[in-house]
Amino acid sequence: MNRPLAITLSVALLLTLALATAAAGAQNDRDGDPERGRVLAGECAPCHDGDGRTRFGIYPRIAGQTYDYFLLSMQEFRSKERHQAYAGLMWPSVAKLSDQDLRDLAAYYSGLPW
Repeated sequence: MNRPLAITLSVALLLTLALATAAAGAQNDRDGDPERGRVLAGECAPCHDGDGRTRFGIYPRIAGQTYDYFLLSMQEFRSKERHQAYAGLMWPSVAKLSDQDLRDLAAYYSGLPW
């Protein structure tokens, strides 16, 4: 391999690594803190159980939901856009949660096995 080509490939590799690192950092910021989410999940336990797998058929299983789906669902409950059966039970629970709280909960529940 000639020297200019090797330098070009090295620069391309470094650039690719830098972009991947930046993207991973942005992803981590978006995901929230699953440990904090675990603490916040205590309020979810009466209906969804401690592990998010609920033993009650009227409540959905939230363990293992994707991060994006869980976050969107919680945002829709908080804004009262969701009106399906029992949605009103969620409104007071999520009304007091911040955007960061929702991201932390999403990180926690999406990290649990289905």
